[in-house]
Amino acid sequence: MRKLLFAAVLFAAPASALAQVHVAVNLGWTAPPPVVEVSPGVQVVQDYDEEVFFTNGRYWVERGGAWYWTQDYRGHWIPAGPQPVPLFLRNHHRGQYRHWKHVERRHAVRIERAEHHEAVRRAEVRHERREERREERHRH
Repeated sequence: MRKLLFAAVLFAAPASALAQVHVAVNLGWTAPPPVVEVSPGVQVVQDYDEEVFFTNGRYWVERGGAWYWTQDYRGHWIPAGPQPVPLFLRNHHRGQYRHWKHVERRHAVRIERAEHHEAVRRAEVRHERREERREERHRH
């Protein structure tokens, strides 16, 4: 009985692993949608009602907390399942890229750069203050 059960599991596993479920996700595109880069190697469909990303040759969309992907903009969506969802997609703020336009990205990049420069400036000021305190201690 154990041998029969083992054989059934052995033969059933590859068949289920190869089966891919296609989901009815229809975005209505008849041509590749325009995309805008939002992070290195990650693009989002520009000015669209929901966040649809394109990275590593695949479109990605999140529906009901589950991720789906396809290589064909016309459809054939597959649940991510064991397919790892790219880190950027898992960690972005949901809704941030809905109706995203190219000019918004340029503005966001300017803000990111300004924040970076401000952080560097604050670190430099902290370093200068530490050095001043060290010099003051050595004088006494």
